Amino acid sequence: MQNNNDEDDDDLKLNPDTLAALQDFMREKKEQEDQFERLKQLTHKKADAAKELAENEAKLLTQMSIFKEDWQLSQFWYDEDTAQKLAQEAIANTPEGGWIACISSPTAFVELKRINPTNINYVVFEYDRRFEVFGLQFFFYDYNHPEKFETPDGSRPQDWAGRFDYIIVDPPFLAEDCFKKTAQTVRLLLKKPAQPSQPSTTPAKPAPPQNSCAKLPEPPKTVRDEEKEVDEDDSDTPESPNEGTPTPEFRSDPNPNDAAKSKKKKKNKKRSKKKKAGEGGKILVCTGAVMEPVVLREVGAKRTRFFPRHKGRLSNEFRSYTNYESTNVVFSWIEMNK
Repeated sequence: MQNNNDEDDDDLKLNPDTLAALQDFMREKKEQEDQFERLKQLTHKKADAAKELAENEAKLLTQMSIFKEDWQLSQFWYDEDTAQKLAQEAIANTPEGGWIACISSPTAFVELKRINPTNINYVVFEYDRRFEVFGLQFFFYDYNHPEKFETPDGSRPQDWAGRFDYIIVDPPFLAEDCFKKTAQTVRLLLKKPAQPSQPSTTPAKPAPPQNSCAKLPEPPKTVRDEEKEVDEDDSDTPESPNEGTPTPEFRSDPNPNDAAKSKKKKKNKKRSKKKKAGEGGKILVCTGAVMEPVVLREVGAKRTRFFPRHKGRLSNEFRSYTNYESTNVVFSWIEMNK
């Protein structure tokens, strides 16, 4: 019996080539199963990461507290009411499909993210790279290089020229040099006014020949015609007492103030033209009251009734300025101090 079993076991043994092929198949199957399991785990990790990212983004949409103010970067966040009013004013003045830029104003941008207006594009130009979490909506911006900001898609800064319908700007420092450089960026990005229609290039119709409308020569006068002219000259029509006397030309005495007024009017006209340079887009500036003359000169923006307020109490007096007259009474213009 023992011998028969040994013979049966010998019959069941696979030849070396078949056994090697089977082992290769089992090994490949195991590797495929391991790869699928790793892929499955990776997919779950990505899903968990996406969920975590979505949760973090939701937090960003509702609060700025996770971004601690960096005083070395002159960061002072708006309070909730200010951020809300700025965002709503921007949305109300941006057309459908338009673009909003928040320059050095991340608080207003985060409020726009929270509101999430439909069919309006909005981005932030900011030096603090923590805001890169917003991906394609983040432009790295250093006011010292007004036209050399980093774009999220690798495009050139010039490709964004004249793109934005509305710009909220809050320069980081209350210094004229800082505002002038920031204003250079604003002028680059702001949508330009529509160009007037060009005159028609259709050639004018040729003038008719000079002789086409010439009068026929008058017939020679007869003796009767001459007698008739004499009778008309001897008529009894009385002459006007002033006939033949030249009419005096009356002129008012020159007013020395007229020349000064005229000169001032021309000067104001030139200044108004400079204000209208960015008429195509709208600007809302938040900065210190001490910067008011610079704001007017650089972007033609006037003081409004709205007072921006910050979470931290600042000793500097802040004001808001627009280059347009808002329909919202909160942002209506007020007379500047003269």
